[in-house]
Order: sequence, then structure tokens, then C-alpha cells
Amino acid sequence: MGIHAYMDIMSSEKAFLDEEKTKALDISDTVMKSIEYPMLDGEMEDVQEILERVNALKDLRVVHLCDPTGLIKHSGKRKLINRVTRSEITKEALRTRSLVKGLEMREGEQIFRYAMPVLNEKVCHKCHGSENKILGVLTAGFVWEPIKEKIRAHRNKMAIEFLISLVLVIWLIMSLLHHMVIIPIERLTKAARAITRGDLSQEIPVSRSKDEVGELTDAFREMQKSLRRTDRKPEKPSHKRL
Repeated sequence: MGIHAYMDIMSSEKAFLDEEKTKALDISDTVMKSIEYPMLDGEMEDVQEILERVNALKDLRVVHLCDPTGLIKHSGKRKLINRVTRSEITKEALRTRSLVKGLEMREGEQIFRYAMPVLNEKVCHKCHGSENKILGVLTAGFVWEPIKEKIRAHRNKMAIEFLISLVLVIWLIMSLLHHMVIIPIERLTKAARAITRGDLSQEIPVSRSKDEVGELTDAFREMQKSLRRTDRKPEKPSHKRL
């Protein structure tokens, strides 16, 4: 039971974590779609404005757009513009030209980053040429601590539910043992003490159980019946020699 409960907790925790990651990815994808048309029109100030608005979202720590060299061209925080990214996740996305995600430490806190490459599609060739496969990488970083807190709260909730279930199961087992074992044995003990005093009137209830306790109860009943028959037989008169 404990192993199954642990597996259920871990499975639920993984599903919860996947759900939180999906939410973060959805936000990153929404940002990408929001800046797509301004970038196509060359309205880079609009791109900058969008990133600054997005950066105000709760638990979103960083969002910026860097070029193929890793130089940050636009950012939700203007002070980061024209700096070279230090994020290994962003660098890997530039190298592999694919979505990269993972945890990184930034200024003493864990950040969960999504690095999404901005592909150089045909509609972009007019302004950017066709030499580069990607135009850069959009990076969105989310504070990991609130997600950890949610996971911790979820884990505690599952643990409490497991403990309550365990207590109920133990109570049920103890209740069954009390009715199936303890009570019948107490009745047999009472009947046995009465028999030792010569009292055969103590009734032993018929046992419906087919286990050892039931067999013991039936044996006591048979013994009691035998003693009653013996007790009722008249004594034969003894013949004395004259």
C-alpha cells in the first residue's frame, strides 16, 4: 500500500509539474506570436514595448530577444539591452536551433527558462537575408520558487490524504478483528470458566466463521453438549454382596 501511495504521489506530482511547464510554454508561445508581426513590419519599438509589458507579469523574471551571436537586442528590462547573454540554455538554443528548456541560477534564485529560436523564414529574407537559419532566440524565464511551493503544497495534500486513508484502513482492520476474533474468544473464555465451575447452562453462540476461531467455537459447543448428556445420565445402582 505504501509503495502504491508513493507511486501515486510521484505520478500526480509529475503531472502537476508538467501542467505548470505547459503554462509557462503557453506564455512563451503567446509572446512569440505577439512580436511576430511587428518584427515582420520592422516595428522594433513595438517589439520592445510588448516585451516590457510582458515582463510585468507575475513570476516572469526575464524576457528578451537576442540575435544569432547571443547579443540581447530587445528585453523586458532595458538595462540588459546590448549585453551578451550568459544563459547556457539560450546559447544551446542558438547552437541547436531548437526549443531548449531547463533550470538556471540567476542572481541567487532558480529560473525556469524557455529559449525559443526565431526561424528565418522566407517572409523574413527581404530584410534579413537568407544566410542565417535563425534570426535569434526569444528567452522567457520564470521564477521557480512559486512552482516549487505549489508542488510542495500538492505533495503535502497527497500525503495527508494518504495518512487519513491509512488510519481508516487500520481502524477497519481493527474493527473486523474485534468482531471476528476478540469477541468470539471472549465468549469462549466466559463459557470455559463457567464449565470449570460446573455450570453447563452458559450458551455458546453458533459460529458462522469457517476459520480457526469458528472451529474452536464448534469444538467447545460439542464438548459442552457431551458434558450435558453425561450429566443427565442416571447413575446405575451398585450391587453389594450380602
